[in-house]
Amino acid sequence: VYLALGQPDQAIADYNQAIALDGSLAQSYGGRARANEAAGKLAEAAADYTKAIELDPENAAYVFGRGTVRAAQADAANALADFSRAIELDPSFASAYANRGRIYVEQDDLDAALADYSQAIELEPKNAGAYHNRGSVYHNLGEIDKALADYTQALTLDPGFVAAYNSRARLHEEQGDYDLAVADYTAILDLQPQNIEAISNRGSAYRAWGDYPRAVADFSKAIELDPTLSSAYLDRGHTYQEQGDLDAALADYTKAIELAP
Repeated sequence: VYLALGQPDQAIADYNQAIALDGSLAQSYGGRARANEAAGKLAEAAADYTKAIELDPENAAYVFGRGTVRAAQADAANALADFSRAIELDPSFASAYANRGRIYVEQDDLDAALADYSQAIELEPKNAGAYHNRGSVYHNLGEIDKALADYTQALTLDPGFVAAYNSRARLHEEQGDYDLAVADYTAILDLQPQNIEAISNRGSAYRAWGDYPRAVADFSKAIELDPTLSSAYLDRGHTYQEQGDLDAALADYTKAIELAP
């Protein structure tokens, strides 16, 4: 209950008491592992998952849990082994495929990542995250139509998925579809009006589209929200220069250098 309420330290205290009373219960170690993970105590979480696995070696959830902790610890090799073992124990474990897919991406094994994300989608067809991640793999492989289809499906399943809008916008920019990129960045700003990255990125799309006034407006808004953002001064400077306003461009370039010498 404490863990569900976002109070992992209280949960850890209760699991400590349970383990003190009976140290042979795998679920007590598994529960404390989850609480330690939620509290950011990754070493303790890994140790607890390992103990839970010793007591219940066929429990895929404990093996998967240790894999997520090892991934957070940047221990890719052991995380990969745990996710693979979890899949061996439970071939229908969609999250294990999805998480193993992320490890494969980090290792630049995109074909293996693609296979795992596809399997996760087959097992959980409404998993927006798996569609987005598979779309990213297709994007990196240059399979643009498939990437676009996956990003769009992710947004169909989760219309508030900011990362999917951002990924689709970048794809549109790469294809020269600046109007579509602007639409996606605007969708992000409808959800998060103060998202400086989306404001700056929309400004860049406007600039590439040739709509300099709107580009300047977005870069200026980004600067208003974060006056230390050197990249926004640089981008606005480029825009002013392309408009022929060299004095304004010089002022922005000077400010950008001052902020990031």
